[in-house]
Amino acid sequence: LFRDGLFYKTCEKIQDRNEARVVQDITRLIVPSAETLATFGVKDLEILIESVNEGWNSSIPVTQTRPQPDYSVGFRREAFTEDQLKK
Repeated sequence: LFRDGLFYKTCEKIQDRNEARVVQDITRLIVPSAETLATFGVKDLEILIESVNEGWNSSIPVTQTRPQPDYSVGFRREAFTEDQLKK
């Protein structure tokens, strides 16, 4: 993405696109999918899960607005012990 004129060409292609398209095109280039990498054999990433534009309904609010990130990566429930989940 950042070599030679590729970055500028990518910027030109997404210039008139909506936010969802820009996020989709650029994010995967900058931040490869953890779940996809796990599928291709990176075992250490199998405990991760991704979400796209999902509200964090179970989060403890810091602001009045519920967080809803464009993209996030977190640990699967299975990554924690029962004691850790109780806390």
